Amino acid sequence: MTLDSTPTLPKAIILAAGSGTRLRPFTDTMPKCLVPVNGTPILVNALTHLSAAGIREAVIVVGHHKAKVRELVGSRFQDMTITYVESTEYSSTNNMYSLWLAREHLSKMFFCSKPTYFLTGVSSTR
Repeated sequence: MTLDSTPTLPKAIILAAGSGTRLRPFTDTMPKCLVPVNGTPILVNALTHLSAAGIREAVIVVGHHKAKVRELVGSRFQDMTITYVESTEYSSTNNMYSLWLAREHLSKMFFCSKPTYFLTGVSSTR
């Protein structure tokens, strides 16, 4: 990829299954990804930026209060199609397990650790 090329990033994987124990009491009633920062839920902020970057599909691994994530985001967010992968073991596992659950959605990938989302299918246009 050269400096003047534009990367093609068709899919993001967002790991949002955990309990967010360090954010209690906020996460007693909502997942960490829905905790608002400056009035905007963390997940909404991440999805907004991913959409603006050209991402057209997001896979969200959910667990703790999963229904609230599905209720807020639904099956589409802006120009993105949303797919959900459920982690039933979220309280006793970590992000690597969540990523393993989403493995069928991975190809080549770019990793961004904080916030935890993965961009798959990274390539360059020529």
